[in-house]
Amino acid sequence: MKSIQFASVEEQYRKYEGELLPSEVQRLGDWCRSQPHLPPVSEQELILFLHSNYNDAEAARRTIEAYYSFRTSCKNLFSNRDLSLRSIQQAMDVLDLACLPELTPEGYRVLLVKIVDPDASKFSLSAILTFAFMCVDILLWEEGCNNGSLLIIDMDGIHLGHLPKLGIFTLKDLLYFIQECLPIRLKGLHLANVVPFIDRIMTMIRPFMKKELLGIFQLHTRMDTLFQQIPQRCLPAEYGGMAPPRKELRGVNMHEAYIVYPPEKISVQIESMIGFENKLILGTRQGHLLMYSFELNSETGKLDLQLLQYDKNFSKKPITQVDVLPEYKLLFSLTDGLLNVNDFGRHGFPLIHSAVKTKGATVFALDVQVSRSLTSDVAVVCRVVVAVKRKLQCYYWKQNQLLTLINDIDLNDVPRTVALNNTFICVGYKTEYVLFDINGDQPRKIDLFPTSSSKSIEPCITLIEDNVFAVVKDELLITICTEKYQQDEREGTNMSGSVKPPDLAANTAAALGDKRTMNLKALNWSEPFQSLVWDEPYAIGLINDALEVRVFDNDEDKGTLIQTIPQMQKARFLVRGKQGLLYAASVSHLWCIQAVDIAKQREHLLKEENFQLALKLTNISDENPEFKATKIHEIQTRHAYNLFVQKHFRESMREFAVLDTDPIEVIRLFPGLLPDNGKQNKLIGAGIISKPVPPLDEKEQEHAILALIDYLAEKRWGVQNELKKSGVGTGGVESAGSRNVAALLAIIDTTLLKCYLQTSDSMVASVLRMNHCYLEESERVLKKHDKYVELIILYQTKGQHKRALQLLQQQADVPGSPLYGHDRTVQYLQQLGTEHKQLVFEFAGWVLTKHPEDGLKIFIEDIPEVRNLPRAEVLDYLLKDHKALVVRYLEHVVNVWREEKALFHNILIQQYREKLLALKNDKELESDAEKKAELATLNEKLLRFLKTSKHCHAEKLLGEFPYTDLFEARAIILGRLAKHEKALAIFVQILGDYDKALAYCNDTYDEHEPLHSDVYVTLMKILLTPPTAPPYSDVQLHPRCLTPDHNMVLRILEEHASKINPYTALQILPDNIPLARIKHFLEMSLKYYLEKKHRAQVLKGLHYAEHLQIMEQKMHYESKHFLVSDLSVCAVCKKKFSNQSAFVRIPDGSIVHFSCQDRTC
Repeated sequence: MKSIQFASVEEQYRKYEGELLPSEVQRLGDWCRSQPHLPPVSEQELILFLHSNYNDAEAARRTIEAYYSFRTSCKNLFSNRDLSLRSIQQAMDVLDLACLPELTPEGYRVLLVKIVDPDASKFSLSAILTFAFMCVDILLWEEGCNNGSLLIIDMDGIHLGHLPKLGIFTLKDLLYFIQECLPIRLKGLHLANVVPFIDRIMTMIRPFMKKELLGIFQLHTRMDTLFQQIPQRCLPAEYGGMAPPRKELRGVNMHEAYIVYPPEKISVQIESMIGFENKLILGTRQGHLLMYSFELNSETGKLDLQLLQYDKNFSKKPITQVDVLPEYKLLFSLTDGLLNVNDFGRHGFPLIHSAVKTKGATVFALDVQVSRSLTSDVAVVCRVVVAVKRKLQCYYWKQNQLLTLINDIDLNDVPRTVALNNTFICVGYKTEYVLFDINGDQPRKIDLFPTSSSKSIEPCITLIEDNVFAVVKDELLITICTEKYQQDEREGTNMSGSVKPPDLAANTAAALGDKRTMNLKALNWSEPFQSLVWDEPYAIGLINDALEVRVFDNDEDKGTLIQTIPQMQKARFLVRGKQGLLYAASVSHLWCIQAVDIAKQREHLLKEENFQLALKLTNISDENPEFKATKIHEIQTRHAYNLFVQKHFRESMREFAVLDTDPIEVIRLFPGLLPDNGKQNKLIGAGIISKPVPPLDEKEQEHAILALIDYLAEKRWGVQNELKKSGVGTGGVESAGSRNVAALLAIIDTTLLKCYLQTSDSMVASVLRMNHCYLEESERVLKKHDKYVELIILYQTKGQHKRALQLLQQQADVPGSPLYGHDRTVQYLQQLGTEHKQLVFEFAGWVLTKHPEDGLKIFIEDIPEVRNLPRAEVLDYLLKDHKALVVRYLEHVVNVWREEKALFHNILIQQYREKLLALKNDKELESDAEKKAELATLNEKLLRFLKTSKHCHAEKLLGEFPYTDLFEARAIILGRLAKHEKALAIFVQILGDYDKALAYCNDTYDEHEPLHSDVYVTLMKILLTPPTAPPYSDVQLHPRCLTPDHNMVLRILEEHASKINPYTALQILPDNIPLARIKHFLEMSLKYYLEKKHRAQVLKGLHYAEHLQIMEQKMHYESKHFLVSDLSVCAVCKKKFSNQSAFVRIPDGSIVHFSCQDRTC
């Protein structure tokens, strides 16, 4: 069955443009949503209701109310809409509903309905109407609106036996639905080939027909009257028309998995049968045994039945069961309640062994395990379980006899059927199923479930695959996975020694689905099957006079029913010979059932879009491995594409990922994501897919994009790992293959970028930082979406810094722009580093001009890229274009970054000097308090820096400072040059500030440095000797220095007596100074020098004592001796000392080589 292709909403609007208005549809939808009793109504359904009422909104509302109310109340017609139901299957066999392909000249669609099976016993009006309404729903969904519809009911095949089946109330409901609920424009209702008793039918239906329906209702006894209403070209060939025959137009086209050859009449009454390979063994009610083979007839292409052996005297009683062990040509048969083993490879089926202990047996089962060793030896193990009254006997075949495997197992009832697999025995009683595990010392019983919940049916057990039994329960096929019960072994047993079963659903293999390639869910059948065989991938069940072919784990929309094979009259037996070959039999007839060629099945299944089943068949085919692998990949690709078309986007992407499909072809499924969108998808070009991707609405587009994102993210990880392995980006040589991988990675990243732009803006930046997107394409889409921040990231990762900075500058003055302002430019420039210094200088200018405070952060931010900028070049740039910021830059460089180069120190001092002089020369200085404060601050900075800087060049600075100003700064520079006399002369003779002169001495004095030890004496000399001329021309002497200042000198002597040489001081002191004034100085000096002498004597004594101790220790160590002989070895390397060896004796007394001493602990 093909999946439903819903009509396009956009196409409906285009088709009825001007008549069908989206606004009216929207209003109708709003009304539906406001009605709590109505279910959600799709836009397509709204269009159908509105169009069928000729765009009358009020009439459309009445139709919607009637439609959904009717569907709710008439559950007998709308509740059981499962195609696998027996009632629906029978209705499909009885009713033929065809949608004729040709429209009438008016644009009307013609529907033809006919009863094709005249058997009144199969006629159910409610089931037929349920099926018909399902077909009409599909027609409306797929076609949408049309100008009108014509309904033809062909009454040929209807007879009086159908009349009692026409329920009056069901007919009333039908006519009400057609007239009040059905969203179509019904233009005509025609009854063709009317029956003689039409008057009776009209009597039943006329009261329920409105005059509008009666006006379009017509009866036709001949085709020529029908041709007057409906063009002959529209009708099928059987009606004298030109359209294809009705059978070709029928809506249901089931897959043909098997073909059935005509039955062979068997002259005996078949009681049992078993098939293997192309052979078949029959056991009869008369005790005869027949062995047939089916051979291919090269002329007819069919299988001919050939009798190989016939033994009339095999048994005197009916042969109730047979089974074979083909590997040893053994036939196991049950007759007269006894299990016998015969050789079917020899004429006459000679008896090999008779199991006497099995007397009274009713049923048995074989379990054959074939294993192959590493040496290719084949080992066959055959075990047998036999039900003897209320016991189970277990045997194994060895040396031409059945030997006891375990003790007999007692049962509660007589088994109707048994099956054996590995260590599990499945027993079917009349009323229930039980499982036995014979793996332990004692058999473990596991109660399963009843054979039926409501009626009595015969149990049936079949082995589906290893460890999986299949049983019948009502209309269900239940799978029993023995692995499940092995896992539950630790849960213990109940009081009766049996294990309580889990829930019925847990008995299915779904619990172990992760271990299997097939999901063994319970299968629904139309009725309980009598016999079941497993012919991978099909489960074939024998029901009343028919076979049903079903499949596990099929697509949900395809259903499990694959084929129904009718006309198996009175069939009782069904066995499998080999893969694709089945045998069925009644008491007197034999059918051979052969699988249709897998290639033919696959072709049909692919047309029907049943990809899972096509894949299973291809996997088990015996085709060429290379061809098979190609086909499997093609089917999986078609399946993945079909999932996408069906809008199962995540499932589709998962399939494409498993298939390792070229991501470019997957991306091409999404229009607009690749710039070469005009190129044809390779999947279409290769003929793998034929139909285009349907248009998606906004919500579907979002879901598809999200699925693509997950797919591409997974693919990207693999592609990136492949790129890393190739060595690209890590110094490896770039090859053509690695270039292709890099190009693919760029396409993936660019596509991810576009996807995130449509779904999740927050992820765009992360994709761009991966640095694999195509620049031009990414730039285009980012500009299209006005993603300027992300565009900056793209430029940055691609090294397009100039374009990024240009964009930042352009957007900085655009209000509302995410790049508005200068902060992002500052941050961007800070991160460029030395490699792009010219760009930094080029684009820092506008920021420094408009926002100098923030702009300076480009050069002083404490990050590695900024700190590593060439500071000399930055300084030169600022001096040239932004001189006002030089001081702040230099202060940061010197004070924060601790720059030691003299250049920066000197220029900073120079900048201080120039600013100070500029301020002093400013005429507004006296009246401007702010400038005065700035002057004081700047002067303080200069003096402090001159005192603290250890890296400036004092000689060079001295020549730059004026002689007539900035005297204190000049004095500090002179002090750095050890020209203390000149420096102190400035403080005393020009500035007249004796306190600063004294502070200068305090800062400069160093008793250990001859140049700085007499600085106080120098100051005393200047104070005691008035100058006759100033130190510099054009500079006036301070009045205070014109007379000697004895008091200041005496103050110096008192406060700094320990720092002044008494002898030198006494020589320069005037004679007229009283001795009493210098008494304190002399006492302090004498005390200082006496303490100094005493300290030196003590130190001398300590040094001498230390010397004596060391000498004593030396003598002690020298008194020790040791002997080094030819037998002495190194304590470290254990080698002897040679004559040329240098050795060392370590404190513990060991002797080691000189080279080994570092290795001692």
